[in-house]
Amino acid sequence: MVQNYIANGPNSSEKIKRFVESDIYDGNTKTTEYYSHPIITPEKLHAAMPNLTIIEIEAPRMTRTKKDPVPAHVKITDQILVTENDSTFYRDRVIDLAAATGPETKDGCVFKVQGTSSVAYARSALNMDIDFKNCVGADGNKIKYAISENSIGVNYLNIKVNVASSENANNICAVDWYNQH
Repeated sequence: MVQNYIANGPNSSEKIKRFVESDIYDGNTKTTEYYSHPIITPEKLHAAMPNLTIIEIEAPRMTRTKKDPVPAHVKITDQILVTENDSTFYRDRVIDLAAATGPETKDGCVFKVQGTSSVAYARSALNMDIDFKNCVGADGNKIKYAISENSIGVNYLNIKVNVASSENANNICAVDWYNQH
């Protein structure tokens, strides 16, 4: 997908720009029973695309149902527009949400399946909820996330991923067929 995106640039300078922006892999490859793929690092991804919100979830296992909250260490990395001393600029921000501890998961971050229909396609596009209403920061206050300086902070996120074909060859063939007929 990334190679198609780079190759489809309209000219050389755009292709070079896309190549630099797409350098998000750490040079290593992860091989599993099902596939082999390069490893994306959040640090390189954030450096290449600083306006992208990156959510990392580290958990002992995958959630299975709406009623199956799994303790998770969640890290949100993004940039926020800040105004200080009559100047406005972007500042990198990292919100680190500690995993819940204890059998009742009452004192930290948990995640779970958002709806029953998304359980069937968990490997590709699981809709999930991240609940951090019980996370407390180093200052003793509850942690909230606001997407911008003027947004209302929340302690609950819903991630919904829509998967579509990204094969440019299919798109080009479909357009050619449409133009011919």
